[in-house]
Amino acid sequence: MSEAYLLIGFLLFLAYVLIKLVVEPPETVQIDERRISNAYERHLLLFEYRTLNEEVSRRGEMLAIHGSIFVVASLALLGATVSAASIPRPARVALVFLALLVYATWLLVVTCTSQRLDDITFARLIGIEERLRFEAHRYVRERAGRWWLVIRRFIWGFVLILIWFGGYFLLIKM
Repeated sequence: MSEAYLLIGFLLFLAYVLIKLVVEPPETVQIDERRISNAYERHLLLFEYRTLNEEVSRRGEMLAIHGSIFVVASLALLGATVSAASIPRPARVALVFLALLVYATWLLVVTCTSQRLDDITFARLIGIEERLRFEAHRYVRERAGRWWLVIRRFIWGFVLILIWFGGYFLLIKM
């Protein structure tokens, strides 16, 4: 049973890594000159910038809130297998598998799609910033450095590893 759990966890982690490696960030979107030369078009461009910026912010908050809920839910399922000795072994094994699958489903569906939408949105935001000659997101990306952004985005994958191995060790103890 623990070998099947290890295999499933490995396949889920592999799917997460492959998605990260295969999906390339989009190139910065080039903004047409007429969008900044015409006052009305410039106003619309700034409105678009504020709207996209709010969208990234809301998606980031949603990801953090939902992530904390799914992490706690998965850990609670794992904790239930430890604390409830009265539950039969097959049910406890099912809870361990369920903990991994609940979290991995959220990880693969919500985080990967959110990060892809963020990449698309940031490409547009940075294109607008370059055209209007100001820095906001570009400044943060340049100052943070690539590794900090990679670490920040991979934190949910690290939690998957912890839940995966935590569940495995629980299965070994049963």
